[in-house]
Amino acid sequence: MERLKGLLLHIGVICSCVCVIAKVLDWYNPFMDFTGHTWYVQTALYFSVILLALLKTQGQSFL
Repeated sequence: MERLKGLLLHIGVICSCVCVIAKVLDWYNPFMDFTGHTWYVQTALYFSVILLALLKTQGQSFL
């Protein structure tokens, strides 16, 4: 379980870095549309963050 959490954390960090770099590149050259081509990276980021949050709260009470 800890290995899965670590993997999801690394996926989240890598996808976040890719999204930031795409935003910077898109700022320099908006005609290339870098952020329009990173939908799969954003989807992976969203799923990894949601799964990481679910694994983190597994077994904990919400109150």
